[in-house]
Amino acid sequence: MGVKLNNRMIAFAGSALLVLGLFVPIIQLPMVGSVGLFGDGTNLFAYVLLTLAGLAAFLAAKERTHEAIWPGAAAAALVLALFISFQIRISQMKAQLAEGLEGNPFGGLASGLMDTVQLQWGWIVLVAAVTAILYGAVKERREVEYSAKADKGIKLGSGVLAVVGIGWLIYQSGLFAAEEPNLSDAAMTDVVTDSGFVAEVDSQPDRETLQYMAENVEVYDVSARYQNSMLDGRVPGVDFKVRNNGDRSLDFIEVTVVFYDGEGNAIAEETFMPVFTGGYNGDTPLRPGYIWQQERGRFYVAKSVPDEWESGNVSASVTEIEFSPEN
Repeated sequence: MGVKLNNRMIAFAGSALLVLGLFVPIIQLPMVGSVGLFGDGTNLFAYVLLTLAGLAAFLAAKERTHEAIWPGAAAAALVLALFISFQIRISQMKAQLAEGLEGNPFGGLASGLMDTVQLQWGWIVLVAAVTAILYGAVKERREVEYSAKADKGIKLGSGVLAVVGIGWLIYQSGLFAAEEPNLSDAAMTDVVTDSGFVAEVDSQPDRETLQYMAENVEVYDVSARYQNSMLDGRVPGVDFKVRNNGDRSLDFIEVTVVFYDGEGNAIAEETFMPVFTGGYNGDTPLRPGYIWQQERGRFYVAKSVPDEWESGNVSASVTEIEFSPEN
């Protein structure tokens, strides 16, 4: 006979999932890669959620599952607040970059990097966790009799943790900062270069670079169609390969994909950086004869492509490269 899940086990499983959700990727950042909530262990918000998960597990273990509704509700509120905070901050960053780098030679590069920011599957784990805790607790409250007075301490503690977590989010978001940051061209150039986003990218490639790029760097197996993303829904997805047919290693490769409507008119373009050793993710140079390929099951998301695009109708070309110092 199989084991029948009871309310206590469901709430306990939700607590375990919530702990797991602190360590799985929730966002993809340029040059950094996938990032989880716990990060380097200094995230106060993660410790608040960890405490709530432990509290819910403790209550389930002590057969006080009905009281787990309070840490579960607090955790649900925090996860929702965090999700909203992420969306707001990403939008603000993109808007500030667009304004601060207008007319700047690094504008296209920074914009392309911001387009690689994506929410990851860790959100599914977090939502499943709080849902399980709340489901087990609510179902238990309907099935058993209990004293409402016993809930007061747990309710108060969970509320305090929720307030601390949301307060930390507000503080981190800078919503009540005294001044808006001044993102001038010079300042943003410093931010972009100092943060490792760029590695001495020349705004005007020399003749040698242009010739090597035209003759030796090949983009092929280009595919573009609407893909189903767990977090973004139905979005245009792009995939391709890049081969270095020359005799020099490349630290940086930029590929521009142009999108066409049903009549063959160019209506949008997106810039991607498949090879970039100047960031924090430790990309290796594309050496002579080597091929770059996207990870299995992954694709570039092109969210800004208009609906008039005819699926599959694209062209791709290498628009910028940088040679490795070892050459």
